[in-house]
Amino acid sequence: MDVKGNSSARDARIDSKVNVALLFIGKLNTFNANTDVEKGCVLMTSKVDIDVDKAITTE
Repeated sequence: MDVKGNSSARDARIDSKVNVALLFIGKLNTFNANTDVEKGCVLMTSKVDIDVDKAITTE
C-alpha cells in the first residue's frame, strides 16, 4: 500500500483503509476487531468465537 505523508498521518490513513476493507468482509464482525498502526505496520486484535472469523482474521 503506497501512502505518503508524515508518519502519524500516514498511519492514520492506513488504519482507515484497513478498517474500510474489513467492513467489506461480510462474514467478519468488525465491531470486535481493533486495528492499530505504528510506522506502517498494522496490528489487528480481535476476540473471535467462530471458525470463519478465526480463518479470516489470520489471513
